[in-house]
Amino acid sequence: MKPTTNILDNLKSIDLGRLKSFYEEPVEVVRNVQSGLDSDRVHIRKVERRKMLNELATSNLASTLTTIPPRGESWHVAAKGNWAGWLLVPRFIELSQPGRIEHLSIATLGFSRDNADHLLTLLDAGRIGTVDFLYSCYFRSNEKELTSYLSAELVRRGHRCAAARQHAKIIAIKTATADIVVESSANLRSSRNIECFTFSNDRQLLEFHVGWIRDVLQKAGTP
Repeated sequence: MKPTTNILDNLKSIDLGRLKSFYEEPVEVVRNVQSGLDSDRVHIRKVERRKMLNELATSNLASTLTTIPPRGESWHVAAKGNWAGWLLVPRFIELSQPGRIEHLSIATLGFSRDNADHLLTLLDAGRIGTVDFLYSCYFRSNEKELTSYLSAELVRRGHRCAAARQHAKIIAIKTATADIVVESSANLRSSRNIECFTFSNDRQLLEFHVGWIRDVLQKAGTP
């Protein structure tokens, strides 16, 4: 009869110091939520009007938007995720006057190569002024080539871009005439899932999101 092996004995034989971290050292700049934000950030605002929109029958929500939310009004939307959330950015450029974003702040878990290329094209064309781009270090660990590409191209153009342990999905768009904020469950790329969106046109809300995103980027070592 073969002697039985104690599972605990096998575990004790593992050299824990030789185990490789899930996140590589050069990749993982911000290691946890606390190092990203010193404390919770809260912004409270009074909404004068709300619209609840069921857009689950709409094939592409971004293409059907015909206006920007009025100030003091929020739109709460349920929609399909078979279109890229990034498409809201060029759509709001089209809807705004004079058709240019002064500053764009983005927080997302992940994005696609198409998203990255379109962002760079709009920057080079002068349709977007400055960008703060925050994404997930988990996504970076799985998409090293893509994230390195976008980070290098944005930094080379003088913009901020870094990874952190974050799961927020925010698009904050500052134009000459509007302060658009999209708070959603959706990443920049399509997901083929039901997603929820809140659209607002509110300067203080925009400054709130721009502020915490910039703070995390600065803690991650961006200028």
